[in-house]
Order: sequence, then structure tokens, then C-alpha cells
Amino acid sequence: MPAVAFDTLKFTKRLIEAGMALNIAEATAEAFREASSEANLATRQDIELLKRDIRGLEERMEAGFAQMDAKFVGMESNTDAKFAQMASNTDAKFARMDAKFAQMESNTDAKFARMDTKLAQMESNTDVKFTQLDARFDHLETNLNARMVSMEQRMTIKLGGMMVGAAITIAALVKIL
Repeated sequence: MPAVAFDTLKFTKRLIEAGMALNIAEATAEAFREASSEANLATRQDIELLKRDIRGLEERMEAGFAQMDAKFVGMESNTDAKFAQMASNTDAKFARMDAKFAQMESNTDAKFARMDTKLAQMESNTDVKFTQLDARFDHLETNLNARMVSMEQRMTIKLGGMMVGAAITIAALVKIL
């Protein structure tokens, strides 16, 4: 990197005009020249290279975020598919139950009074099963929410780590360059 242009003659004349002795003024001017020649200053090219490096880092980070977004979309579609499958299974079970009830009704014309008692008992059992099923769904939803919160926390930590790493890298690049 280039040094700052420094006019020692002009500096020496100003010191002498201010009342300093010639030998002290010359020594001071020489010391300033040596100090300024050792100063490393960034050129426009250095700054442009640094900007290009930062843009490259930003692009890589954006690509990483895009990959994360794609993973989240995939996870969301998998979750939706699982819920759709569970709903389909439940509908199929209800359809099978409806078919059984229809068959039982057609076979019970002669035993109608006894079937009323059995149907009432089956309805009670079904309510219990629905209550249990609701509890299971609630439990499943709670577990799923907890997992998603945990996953969000881990992803936030990872993203934060990536951002800190990028910031450290940028700071190191700035310090190096």
C-alpha cells in the first residue's frame, strides 16, 4: 500500500517560522517523513477487493439461507403429508365402522331390542375412543409443537453461529486488508 505524500521542506520551513531551531526542525520533519512512509493505507483497489469479498460472502450466505428455506419447505410438506395420511386413515376407519354398523342393522331385525342396548354401549365406547383419540391428537400436537420450537431454536443458534462466523471472517478480512 502506498504511503502518504509528505513535503519535508515545507514542514521544516513552517517549524523554523514558528521559532524552532533548524536542526530540531529538520529532525522533526525527517521523523514525520519516516513515520508516514511506514503507514499502510488502503487504496481504492484494496477497498474494491474487500467489497468484492464481502459481496461474495453475502452471496454465499444468501445461498445458505435459500437452502435452509428449501429444507423448511420440505419439512413442512412432509408434516402436511403425514397429517393428510392420518386424516385418511381415520376416515377409512370411520368408513369401516359405518359399514359394520350397516351390516349389523340389516342382520338385527329380529333382535332389535337387544341391539339397541349394544348400540348404546358401542356409542359410549366410541365416545371414549374419540376422547382418547382427541387426547392422543392433543399429545401429538404438543410434542410436534415442542419439536418445532426446539428445531427453531437450534436453527436460530446455527444461523446465529453462521452470522457470528461471517462477522468474524469479515472483521478478520477487514483487519488483514
